[in-house]
Amino acid sequence: MAANTDGTAHLDMMEPVRGEGSPEEVMDAAIKMSPFKTGVSIDQITGSVYVTGRVEKGGFTAFRVHKCPGEDLGDFMGTIGFRRGSIGREPDVRYFPPGDEDSVPVEKISVWKHDRNQRLNAVLTALRTELTDTDWAANPGRTNYGEWVQAANTLQRFADDECPKLSLPSGIFQQPEITHAIARYNHDARKVMSSVEVAVERRDDIDFHDVNPETVRSVLLRYAEEQVE
Repeated sequence: MAANTDGTAHLDMMEPVRGEGSPEEVMDAAIKMSPFKTGVSIDQITGSVYVTGRVEKGGFTAFRVHKCPGEDLGDFMGTIGFRRGSIGREPDVRYFPPGDEDSVPVEKISVWKHDRNQRLNAVLTALRTELTDTDWAANPGRTNYGEWVQAANTLQRFADDECPKLSLPSGIFQQPEITHAIARYNHDARKVMSSVEVAVERRDDIDFHDVNPETVRSVLLRYAEEQVE
């Protein structure tokens, strides 16, 4: 199986990849995790979660996971990490709960590739055209400062007024990283989501316990569905 530079496996599946039983089988499924591409389920978490970014976790390749938006308001559910085996050491997949609780071994895991990137990519051109009053099909990225501000303010009002249950922090769409990813650059969905992750990391007043990056995507998808012809 080919691997990415971060040690995770290339994703070519839509059906869940399940690992159960031996540490090697659990590891084979865990390495399929990829930020903003996959969903995961493990016994330690009720329901499904999305992989929402990579973190450092003491020798483990680890990933933040959040509840799917709309389920418990997209709560932060901790991290899942893996450490490959070596001579005298078995592969190790562990769940790190939020807070200071000790990590626990994962003995059963299911990983699947979700369709949220495809869904967002399908509407980004029309969404950007609506938000900036600029034809992104003909001239992608040919926008100015006023149009960036217009797009950010429009999305922030929509999030505040129409999506209050998602509990997004004030001004999140006015963060430069998010504004530019949506209204300035012709980024695809994966790059938009990476920009959301950077925006949260750079704010001093919030962190990933407060913000599920996938809720930003939920606002974009809902805006496209309700406001874009």
